[in-house]
Amino acid sequence: MTLIGCLVMLVAGEARCPEDACLRSVCFIDSKKGWVVGDEGAIWRTIDGGEQWERQIAGTRGTLRRVVFQDAQRGWICGREDGPAGATGVLLVTRDGGNTWQRVLAGAMPALAGISFVSDTEGYLWGDAAGPYSSGLFHTADGGRSWAPLIGVAPGGWVSAHFTGQGAGVLAGRDGRLFVFSGKDWTPAPTDALGNRHVLACRADMACGEEGLLLDNQAGRWTMGRAHIDSRALAQTIWRGMARTADRALVVGSPGTMILQSDDGGKHFAPRMTGINQTLHDACLLTDGTGYACGAMGVVIRTKDHGRTWEVARQPLNHAAFLVVSRNANQTPWRTITHVGWEEGLSGVGITLSQDPEPDPLPAAHRRAGLVVSETARDAAGWRERLVLALRQWQPEHLLLACPAADTDRVWLAETSMAIQWAAQAEQYPEQIKELGLKPWLGGISWRMTTGDDASFRLAGSKPSDRLEDTLDGHVSATLSLYGLKSMQLSSVDGWAPFRQKSGESFRSFLAASANRMDGARRPLANVEPLEIATVKALEQRRLHEAMATPGVLPLADGERAAATLAATVDQLDDARGAPFLDRLARGSERSGQWQLARELHAMLVERYPAHPLGLSSTRWLIAHESSGEVRRREDLGRTVERAIVQAGMPGNGSDVQRAGPPGPGKRPDAPNLVTQVTRETALVDGRSLTRTKLENCLLRESMLRASGSLAVQDPAVQFMLQSARRQLGRFDQATEYYRKAASAWPKGSLWQSAAETELWLTNRSGDSPRPALACRAATSRPKLDGRLEDICWNGALRPLAGGNPAATVGFSHDADFLYLAARCPDAAPEAGIPATGRKPDTAQESRDHVVIFLDIDRDHSTGYTLTIDDQGRVSDRCCEDPTWDPRWFVAVGREENGWTVEAAIPLTALTGEAVSAGQAWMVQVARKRGDSIRGLWSVPAGTTSATMDPSQSGVLLFMPAINSR
Repeated sequence: MTLIGCLVMLVAGEARCPEDACLRSVCFIDSKKGWVVGDEGAIWRTIDGGEQWERQIAGTRGTLRRVVFQDAQRGWICGREDGPAGATGVLLVTRDGGNTWQRVLAGAMPALAGISFVSDTEGYLWGDAAGPYSSGLFHTADGGRSWAPLIGVAPGGWVSAHFTGQGAGVLAGRDGRLFVFSGKDWTPAPTDALGNRHVLACRADMACGEEGLLLDNQAGRWTMGRAHIDSRALAQTIWRGMARTADRALVVGSPGTMILQSDDGGKHFAPRMTGINQTLHDACLLTDGTGYACGAMGVVIRTKDHGRTWEVARQPLNHAAFLVVSRNANQTPWRTITHVGWEEGLSGVGITLSQDPEPDPLPAAHRRAGLVVSETARDAAGWRERLVLALRQWQPEHLLLACPAADTDRVWLAETSMAIQWAAQAEQYPEQIKELGLKPWLGGISWRMTTGDDASFRLAGSKPSDRLEDTLDGHVSATLSLYGLKSMQLSSVDGWAPFRQKSGESFRSFLAASANRMDGARRPLANVEPLEIATVKALEQRRLHEAMATPGVLPLADGERAAATLAATVDQLDDARGAPFLDRLARGSERSGQWQLARELHAMLVERYPAHPLGLSSTRWLIAHESSGEVRRREDLGRTVERAIVQAGMPGNGSDVQRAGPPGPGKRPDAPNLVTQVTRETALVDGRSLTRTKLENCLLRESMLRASGSLAVQDPAVQFMLQSARRQLGRFDQATEYYRKAASAWPKGSLWQSAAETELWLTNRSGDSPRPALACRAATSRPKLDGRLEDICWNGALRPLAGGNPAATVGFSHDADFLYLAARCPDAAPEAGIPATGRKPDTAQESRDHVVIFLDIDRDHSTGYTLTIDDQGRVSDRCCEDPTWDPRWFVAVGREENGWTVEAAIPLTALTGEAVSAGQAWMVQVARKRGDSIRGLWSVPAGTTSATMDPSQSGVLLFMPAINSR
């Protein structure tokens, strides 16, 4: 990988409010000259020890994670840009002492988390393990002029690393574990029990992380470090960064009221108060005792005595105006935080319950939407304690609870209510005040989100905003599109009601507060000019177009009328609004089953906005759908022709037609009642020529991806779709050549290496399948669908899912007409297996115990059919992202001791237009789930860090003859 430079001018990428962007890394080359970097491409430089700060141009709005200097002239910054097609790395370099920064290797690397040099020439980059770079590690031996990927399989990637030269180092994985690096590979470090705690930062001699985790390296054995602080208080801290010079060491994190300081190399730590509340992310320490730390809300603090005392060097904000809590990312009140954060200019902090400590790209999306700080809480069991700490740390005037009134988690609501009361009482969790230096929450107004009539205030999003140069809904929709969060849907209006409102209490406005409580919480936003009349008209035209294109919104809603005005509407919008607008229309068309319209809209987006990030995601969408066998079958079934056979002069009912000839004696017979008969026949249109054209177009799009960088075109997810298209065109040699190269180039057992090996294995069937394989044998007799699993075809056919205890089992069978599937799910609710009454299509309740089956008939590891069956026999189905796909299939559930069973049959003609024969192979994934929790999964390949319902992780479904056939 050769380093190619390009100077990127910051035009549309200008940060809206870089002053309060979170700062994630700090580096000083002496006591006076240094840099801090962070969110929204923020780079700040000081040459007077932090008295004044100058903002520098980065050429990106990405998240900058690390800044280092090799010497006084050469420095590096790395980070990530989250986009609709995933994240890519950001790498900036300076060779003039940090006066200017130049971007290099744009679009060529996965998201980066850090960079370091162990000598003048040798250095390392680390970050996500993505695409063709399964190790997430890169090495340079020429001072950064070129970078080579290391070979190996990383646990999802790396969040921190430290290298000591001679190929040695320590790595912290995204899975939370600590690893020892030996130059070519890495092995888990021997540590004391970490429990559920994640390591977030590491050095060769120390590491830190969640729940007060401190580790000290004692001759290769990592043991718990000692901090002179109450253990209950320590367990409530999250340590995110560290620094060390000689025997002096610092550890910083959340809450930022306190840091840990050591004079003996990290063996013992003493707490030191900082005078601020914001979370700290990084620190640096110089030999003369000068040190700096940076963190949330753009704060920078400094010390001159090795970290014993601290003073503020930069602090745009000192507390939050509002704190918003979301049960999950889908419940984020996007419209509200955009209005309050940008239009009202108030600082907001978001806390989202998530099992991932860093659920990218959510923090970047939150930031663009209007929040200043975005954090996650993983431990739901300690929610009351976590919320009390957050209220005391951020001191908000308002607490917004994004939990709809229909939320049935009464335990969580009770814990939340108790936390609100306790946060103001000094006797509750006193260690937070005495040990961590926090103060009781001053109190404020708590609100809950509601969609009912009990809302005291409602916020709509159709009015144009001068600051956003868009409507609220337009800005939010663009944000969701730009960060690939398109599955999140906006409600028609955000409603808010007081949480636990007192009798007689009333409010005149939403989020009103006294002026003195807002001191230090108002964002330093620049003044803006009123919108031009032409822009307002363009936004109104866009709104009308969306209404016309949406059934049921207007009385005269008409897709044809909307299509006729589309070009004129798009012409009035600039790139920042036009591309998200087309993307939004395209996704809506796909979800409503209008795939041809969705294809045309994506193609228009690519043509009009080729350089926009959404242009890349639309190109990928077009490749996926033009190469997809499932999409082709879905369209074939809708592509029919009706032939009418017209026969005139046919006798009607009851008429008798006599043989022609002279009339006989007697009465002349009545003339027959002649009618015209029309016989109609419906047949599928032969679309083979159209299919070939689409497959050829799909392959031509590969060259379009190259304009977005090598990472886009080398992405295995894209390449497997392209190889599927080549196989369907009969170009098996080309596809096989790619699989051979991939299988030999990538680490053995990695996710995509095993996928490539599986394709090669299918050509010769020698040995065991690299991916887990399920036999789908031909049934000698059609099973009786009664949910009892007593038919011959299920004898010995069911296989266990990984992860369950006891494990659920699943099996498949087929005949000439149907694909059959069966599952046995132990350890279930008492009502499981009792069929629900009045079952209708697409009513499966995912909050209940349910089984999900994903079928990929062309092995592109991307598109497919998803079938869902809950424990009472309700079903849902979709083809790709289209829920309107509703094949007629048959399901029966049954009850067993402590569990439930299911049998199902789906017509093969609903899945494929080709006859299924022995030896044929599809890809399959099966999961047993309850809500978002996976209780069992069929295929969990190596190189994956968690159980997810991901098409790329599917196993093999092998069609085989009946067990007794010859």
